Amino acid sequence: MPPLRNRVGERFGRLTVVGPHARRENGGQMRTYWRCRCDCGNYVEVFVGSLTEGLTQSCGCYRDEVSGARFKDWNERRSTGHCREPLYGTWTSMVSRCHSENDQAYCYYGARGISVCARWRESFEAFRDDMGPRPSGRTLDRVNNDGDYTRENCRWATTQEQHRNRRGLCLLTFQGKTQTITEWAAEVGIPRVTLYGRRRRGWSVERTLTEPPRRYRVRD
Repeated sequence: MPPLRNRVGERFGRLTVVGPHARRENGGQMRTYWRCRCDCGNYVEVFVGSLTEGLTQSCGCYRDEVSGARFKDWNERRSTGHCREPLYGTWTSMVSRCHSENDQAYCYYGARGISVCARWRESFEAFRDDMGPRPSGRTLDRVNNDGDYTRENCRWATTQEQHRNRRGLCLLTFQGKTQTITEWAAEVGIPRVTLYGRRRRGWSVERTLTEPPRRYRVRD
């Protein structure tokens, strides 16, 4: 077994390894635990894998702070009446996925450099005034999918508009009309997989949409 790396002095979030390590059985396996000092002053022993993989970054104080902040935010919303506004949930989700690394959707928004403009980020009322009430059946959408959440780049879009604005979506323009391959397949009566295959082989848009599919003869 290779010698264990000395991690004394290394930091993992709010934790600093002060050592020494200990070996304990857990789940039928011998595991290595390091003694760590949290920035808040508490000491904890943490499994080395939880440290290196970022699963444990405090003694538990960070979780308590987040829970307390959420409770405080809920109380503030209740006192102002915002929690009763459906639009408030849209606003909080927008800000969270762009500016909170703990949000599950952060990798698709904030990590890509997408942010919420300062006017909206600092004021729910400003967001509500700029966008107005959300029409039935529509959701918040960015016209430029790589742009920020701003008054100029946002709209209330239908599900179809959202789908067409998705990154990497294949759109074909023919005779002045732009549609997705799925929409063209329904219009011209050619299977979608056939259209995709033609485009991958380098066919022109006109040939892709107008040439009838080859019919294979079934042998007796």
